[in-house]
Parts: sequence; structure tokens; C-alpha cells
Amino acid sequence: MEENKYMDFIPKMVDLGLPSGTLWADRNVGAEKPEDYGNHYRFSEAEPFTEQSPRYRWRVSYDGIEGSDDDAATVHFNRRCHTPSAEQIKELVDSCSHEWTSLNGVNGIRVTGPNGKSIFIPAAGLRSCKSAVLTSDGSFGVYMSSMKYDITKCHGLYFDKDTWRCEPLLFPTGHPVRAVARKDAFQDLF
Repeated sequence: MEENKYMDFIPKMVDLGLPSGTLWADRNVGAEKPEDYGNHYRFSEAEPFTEQSPRYRWRVSYDGIEGSDDDAATVHFNRRCHTPSAEQIKELVDSCSHEWTSLNGVNGIRVTGPNGKSIFIPAAGLRSCKSAVLTSDGSFGVYMSSMKYDITKCHGLYFDKDTWRCEPLLFPTGHPVRAVARKDAFQDLF
């Protein structure tokens, strides 16, 4: 396995019993604990998006970034992980139940899979594309996928206390990332 300069906190991969066998990380990319927000990223950038980040490098030639050097989950965790595809996010929304709750004082949703196992996803808000200021944290979560929706947006997951759905997200806005992996990539853990 190729190592890299990041290798942040390695997540625990959770088998929610999804039909595809997709495993979901127990925390966001850049987070030490499941309730931490972690970092926010712009589509096709593996560097965290902060107020000091350079201007967004618009790369519309990509259909997707899954497993590439532009995939924050792959770069920051390891080559067995990647940012979820649109289909993997849709499967999570369609196959799992969710409940608005808090974990150690952090708002978010508990997602429970068909097999009864669950993960907590914090309502980590987003970073404004113009100022990179974190907004609406604690109120909603918007998590990007690895796939383009159109020339300005990627597929993503949106939730708040009343809503749980797939929707397009603007490329230059900063979103948290939750890694996924194929079960066979982590066979040594099962």
C-alpha cells in the first residue's frame, strides 16, 4: 500500500449492512473523533479549504475524482478509501434510517443501517466559496461525493433536523468528506 504525507487519523470502517457492501468511515476526513467536523474541501482538491487557501482551480474535465490524488479521502486516509460516489450516497439515504441527535454536544444525525449498526455524521455546515468562513455548523450537514453533477456542481448529501436527501453542491464551496471503501478492501478487518 502506498503511504503518503498526510495519513491523518485512520477511521474505523463500519459495515452498515448495505446491499452494495460499502463500508462507511466512523469519522470525517481530518477528524480525531466521530463528532469532530474534520476539514472542509472543495471538489477535486485534497488540501483542506481555509481562509488562506488559494483561488479555486476550476477543473471541469473531471467526471469524478474517486481514488485519485484529488480525492481528499484517498489522500488523507489511505488508498483503500475514497470519497463516496453519488450512488453510494443515494444507497445510504435509501437504505438507512436516520435520526437528528447530538454526540458529546455536537448536532448531527445517527445513521442506522439495515443490520442495526450505525455511524454519527456531524452537522458540520459549509465553508463559503468567497470567504471560506464556516457557516451553519450545528444546523445542517452537506457532504460531497466524488462525482460531478454538471459543470459547476458535484453530487452530495444534505441533511438537517427535518431533511435527509441527495442534492447538488457547488464545486468551490467547502464541504466535509466522509470516506467509504469496498468491503473487500478491508477484508483483513472482518
